[in-house]
Amino acid sequence: MITGKDPISLQVLEAFTQQQKLVDIAVAFNLSLDQVKRLKRLYNYTNTVLALTNEQTTEQFKQLGTKGLFLSPYIKANNALALTDILPFTNDLTTRDELLELMQQYDKKQERIQAFEQSYQAFLIASAEKETAFQQKIKELKQAKQKLLAKFEFIQQYEPAIQELLLYYVGIHRDGYYGLRRRVDSGFRKVLEKKNIIQLNDEYVWVIHSIDDFAKQLAYRLKYRHYIQWDYEREKHRMRNNEIGAMYVASEEDYKAIRNFTEETNQLEKEMQQLETELTTLADEKAKLQAELEANKRASILSFEEASIASDLMSERELLRHKEMQSLAMKWLYNQGFIVASEVVLPNKKRADVIGYNEEKIILLEVKSSKEDYRQDHKWTEYLPYCDEFYFFLDFYAADQADKQAGYIQEQGRTLTITQADTLPHHCEHRAETEWAIGRALSKKVTFGWS
Repeated sequence: MITGKDPISLQVLEAFTQQQKLVDIAVAFNLSLDQVKRLKRLYNYTNTVLALTNEQTTEQFKQLGTKGLFLSPYIKANNALALTDILPFTNDLTTRDELLELMQQYDKKQERIQAFEQSYQAFLIASAEKETAFQQKIKELKQAKQKLLAKFEFIQQYEPAIQELLLYYVGIHRDGYYGLRRRVDSGFRKVLEKKNIIQLNDEYVWVIHSIDDFAKQLAYRLKYRHYIQWDYEREKHRMRNNEIGAMYVASEEDYKAIRNFTEETNQLEKEMQQLETELTTLADEKAKLQAELEANKRASILSFEEASIASDLMSERELLRHKEMQSLAMKWLYNQGFIVASEVVLPNKKRADVIGYNEEKIILLEVKSSKEDYRQDHKWTEYLPYCDEFYFFLDFYAADQADKQAGYIQEQGRTLTITQADTLPHHCEHRAETEWAIGRALSKKVTFGWS
């Protein structure tokens, strides 16, 4: 049989390098012209795979022999990504059906990624429009703030500490004059009155006659650490010791008669900060989606397929619980002296949730936090040739567990307990390969930081 790997096929493939005619090759090896043309396609595809990828991937392609011709849609399209996604999961024993299933899984992965990309692009368009609107609004707010600050441009001549105090205590009345917008210490107020720097008018507004004199008084009190800010307890103490000590103190309502540019400025700044926070949130969401998209692209077709199935079957809470249960199962096995790993790809391409081995046996645990995921699992028996004991670790009671005859484990207190022993007649038929897969998974975890 001409398989692309048999002795005659290898001689024919070598003959192609000598650029012999196909008819002459057919006669020389007693093959039909169709058989030679088929091998010629395999020869051309091998060269294309090498040009598109690397020597390792090309060797994986050669192991398939003529089965590799099924990959022609990707090879003709120069789709290096498909080849590097599919071929690592093949070997010389891969059947045609297994190869077709891998191709189907790759296509499904691409469909999901394309759907994700479409939603991501829609998000980018919407966020770009929102970002433009935010930037325009911020620009308008900054302009409004500058107009307000222009009314207090004169404060630039003072020291920063005095500027800050002026902005805190001085407001602008609707008629355009300056006045106190906050209470000051009553002793300080009396000094200001006495020097005719401030005066209480008929609206009960403390009018500031001279901003410059007011600034000088602020500087003096700041330098010698005299009271500036009004303090309720201090004023109350003064009133007890001297009935007329505090004199008249305007209420908070009186001070609101001043239209305060600082309050407007604060409001503008608050709006700007809110918009900038939303811009940051947009940027974070954009980065998160981009990272998710890139992670999906990098994911292997098997892990992507299983993650997609899991996300379809399980809610976010169940997915989080699944991870928590995996951690519990790993600790349980480790405490019993097992070498343990999670998310291990077995030789048959099935992914073990938790698996561990010691000198005597290999134990595999399939974690189920979702009843639907448990009911939909019809391929669990494919794990049996890779373990000596198999258990379902459930987060719920399953009435049909006795019918499956598999082992069952449930959480009890801070540990796990076996609620039903594994009575199925099986043992690990591929111990060396399984232990190697576990070691490989642990090495990947240490090297790359993920399992």
